[in-house]
Amino acid sequence: MNNLIRSGGTKSTIILELKKEQELSLDDLSKRLGISKVATLKHMIGLEEDGLAKRRYLSMQRGRPRCIFSLTENGIDLLPKKYSEIAVEALNYIEKELGREHVVNLLRLRTGKMVIPYRKNLEGLDPEEKVIRLSKLRDEDGYLSNWKKVDENTYELVEFNCPILGISVHYSEACRAESDMFRSTTDAEIDATHRVIDGSKACRFLIKF
Repeated sequence: MNNLIRSGGTKSTIILELKKEQELSLDDLSKRLGISKVATLKHMIGLEEDGLAKRRYLSMQRGRPRCIFSLTENGIDLLPKKYSEIAVEALNYIEKELGREHVVNLLRLRTGKMVIPYRKNLEGLDPEEKVIRLSKLRDEDGYLSNWKKVDENTYELVEFNCPILGISVHYSEACRAESDMFRSTTDAEIDATHRVIDGSKACRFLIKF
């Protein structure tokens, strides 16, 4: 993970919040950070000067235009990405030479290696504890994960960043392999309701025990 993100601090928090929401006003950022709008603006100006954030103005019926901030491509690139373009090119080559099924086998092998450590971390826990621990594991793997309880037996896991997005765009089997891994390690039904590759701003999973 990039040093700026790893180090924590206000700028790191701003980048993560903008990644989650895509756009936030100065007022919203100030409230989330718990600091004044003047202090928030100073941080935003610094991020703009570094080429990590940008602003636009939204016209209002009354009063001044509303200032809206978002990340630039450079800002987004600070977030974890485990695979580069060369990995996609390698998979494309394997597909061309050996067939798509070999690519799918490789993607399943990747998630298969995650099953044992995930299961070890989740075994013996009650449903809510499993979701909390799963969210933490995904967060550690760079997925910027959150969770919430939907009803007595259902939880929602949300992932705001996809380290394997470059691969998933070309090979949706990567997404299905991760859903299968969730299913295997939580012993729950998994329903992927939203996917970044389909245009959503986050991947969302319903976990039903």
